[in-house]
Amino acid sequence: SIHSEFLLLGPDADGHAKNWNIGKDPSDEGAEGACYEVRLHADRDGAPVTVDWIRLRARADALPRRYSIVGTWDDWKVPREMSWDPDRGCLHFVLQLGSDGEASFQILLDREWGKRLYPDEDHGCFHSGSYLCGPDEHGDGKNWTIGRHALDRGAPGARFEVRLQLRPDGTAKHVDWACLGGGPHQGATGRCRAPAYGSTEEEDDEVWAMLRRYGQRLEE
Repeated sequence: SIHSEFLLLGPDADGHAKNWNIGKDPSDEGAEGACYEVRLHADRDGAPVTVDWIRLRARADALPRRYSIVGTWDDWKVPREMSWDPDRGCLHFVLQLGSDGEASFQILLDREWGKRLYPDEDHGCFHSGSYLCGPDEHGDGKNWTIGRHALDRGAPGARFEVRLQLRPDGTAKHVDWACLGGGPHQGATGRCRAPAYGSTEEEDDEVWAMLRRYGQRLEE
């Protein structure tokens, strides 16, 4: 254990039954589903010096509050609880775009409309650098929209995974999404094809506009 003195040995074949143990010491805060980063420290010559670890993020069942997603697919009627993925450290939800090739949504904390997560603009999108706002009651008319930005390659029937990244304390950090497949832009692997920019002046203008928006966000 890193919580008591030890001598780092090896590399050799004599390590049988001599293991580090994460979670046995109370200061590890070990629990089912807890995630840790194991670190090997070396000197300037690359020789190993010591080993330690740090706890990365909260367990799924330790999250103090729950997040649900609600959107245009059922006319904003039923909030659907997002699932926790401990390997990726995010909550996620899979949806299918409608006949117009788009879907808009917000995220609710504790299933309460007065605790909404939303972008700082209507039809917000992580591609264009929209800010995450909330949780509060001021999200009217400010929704994330999948399929409107050229980089989404949205199409009727396409399936997308919405992902909500959390901070270690369980508060919301970032919202994005990824295409899982379906629709006319589906490639041979079942994934949505990436856009092929440069074929038209309009597509080039879209890319440069996106980069300028990112630069402006970073300067603020």
